[in-house]
Amino acid sequence: MNNPNQFLVLVTALNLLLVGCIALINSVLGPLGVFLYLPGLFFHPHYQILDSYRNLLSLIVTGFILDHSFNHPFGFHAFFLGLIYLLTKDFFHLGKQIFKHLIVYQICTNSLLAFLWFLFSGWGGVRFLSDLFFSTLLIIPISLWHSSLCNLLTPRAIPSSELNPSKSK
Repeated sequence: MNNPNQFLVLVTALNLLLVGCIALINSVLGPLGVFLYLPGLFFHPHYQILDSYRNLLSLIVTGFILDHSFNHPFGFHAFFLGLIYLLTKDFFHLGKQIFKHLIVYQICTNSLLAFLWFLFSGWGGVRFLSDLFFSTLLIIPISLWHSSLCNLLTPRAIPSSELNPSKSK
């Protein structure tokens, strides 16, 4: 699997699997009054596997699927996931992050997106804070699982210059 487009399809499919798992968890937690809001999860595995353009494409497709799955206005997550990635992509491609930095980044982006959703929706203040609290607690184990799954399913033998041709220039 040396074609970067195959990595794009694989990572995007894994994102869709994660969206489905979150939807399943939310269907169980929904009657208890808890909604997991975790769009910040989708940044971490991408930077290791995809180049900037494919990463952006995968995040936009994932954003549209998030919007559709959770009945948000179509394009909200696609726009903001893409925008946040474009504003912070240099952070990812430095390659000097440890996992703790990436978790903090995911929690910050998740909180930012939750706050933006709070501003644009009728989400109540107490509900917003409780959902953000539970989402922040669960982002770490879910992020570990998603990253492990991506690393397991994508071969590590591919040189990074093949995945990101702009770095080899």
